[in-house]
Amino acid sequence: VARLPAAKQRSRRLLHLVVIDKARSETEPPQMSRAWLLPCSAQLQAMVCPCSITRDMCYHVEGSGVLGCLGMMVCPCCTLVNLGPKIAKKSGIEESGSASCLKAFCCTTCYFQSVMDEYRKQLRFADGRMSTMPGYGRWLVTVHEVWRASACPCLVARDMCEHLGGSGTRGCVCSIVCPCCFLHDVAPKIASLSNIHEDRVCCKILPCGCCCYMCAVFTEYKWQHSRGMGANQFVCPGVSSKE
Repeated sequence: VARLPAAKQRSRRLLHLVVIDKARSETEPPQMSRAWLLPCSAQLQAMVCPCSITRDMCYHVEGSGVLGCLGMMVCPCCTLVNLGPKIAKKSGIEESGSASCLKAFCCTTCYFQSVMDEYRKQLRFADGRMSTMPGYGRWLVTVHEVWRASACPCLVARDMCEHLGGSGTRGCVCSIVCPCCFLHDVAPKIASLSNIHEDRVCCKILPCGCCCYMCAVFTEYKWQHSRGMGANQFVCPGVSSKE
């Protein structure tokens, strides 16, 4: 009799997992969920050669990739003012020219990251079912969220731990004390929710790739959050699960 409450909790967790898996299978093809939405290679490409990413985004909105590439080298702000609303339109986002201009000239890097994340989200749903997905009509990652993640990543760590059902405070502290250890624990759990097979965590958390990996994990977390996904069965660093 004493074990009955624990059995009920396990049954509820199992039902929760079944509901998540069913929703995932109905809204997204399996092959579309086995890679990071923003892989480390794409983030590294954006950091080393942003003009190549801009070229791809211009092709994506049926524009000139060559002009987009050249524009990014000559005047990144002007290029983003033109490209941002076009990427936004594909996601059902109303992005005025004035808003795009303000973001591009006041926070170019953050706006570029936001537009690129939205572009990567559109690639995940390249089959045309974007309008049926949760989060349609909203930026996957806003400029404010990019700035917040850059200025205080420990707050993002807190949010991700709470997303996984753990203690946000302890996750925040762990990310400050040892960011690599934090990623080593949290990244596979974020990947598991998106049905991503992650087996190279140790290589990606090295100092040379930790920044790109954090961006990949953060973007995946934001995609999951936009769809209302979560997993209370996971535990964050040194945290017992919430029963």
